[in-house]
Amino acid sequence: MARALSDAQLARYHEDGFLCPLPALSPAEARDCRASLEAFEASQGRPLGQLPGQLRAKTHLLFPWLAGLVRHPAVLAAVEDLIGPDLLVYHLTMWINITTLIDTQQREQHYGLEHIAVDTDDYPGTLARLRANSVRILEELPPANSRRVCFLEAPDGVQIEVIENA
Repeated sequence: MARALSDAQLARYHEDGFLCPLPALSPAEARDCRASLEAFEASQGRPLGQLPGQLRAKTHLLFPWLAGLVRHPAVLAAVEDLIGPDLLVYHLTMWINITTLIDTQQREQHYGLEHIAVDTDDYPGTLARLRANSVRILEELPPANSRRVCFLEAPDGVQIEVIENA
């Protein structure tokens, strides 16, 4: 099977620890997924993020449209290029439209598909590489529990949270 990712994308993933953006769905497919989620939320009378945890955990087993999303050929092909074949989605938890602020945080944060968190063993080096590549740092939080955290701006409104390993 042909690779989905270019050599440059693979190198960027191995250098940065993430790859963004990586469009996988057509606009129509994305609209269908969103419509399915919104229909479920309407049937429940509130957003998924406000429902009990068991309705947000392993959601790929609850929603056929989400099972299709995690098995979408474009998604699988890219992930397979990164970590190899024989993939298994064991757990998926959706956090959508839950807005929280931690005491030291100034920006509103939304958890969900627009928020990705990555850990790094070299926090200063990671930030230096990102800054050298003109990545916009949205916010740096004061250290908490011996860990530093910052939020980066990524395409299409995505936020990337970089967390220092303790």
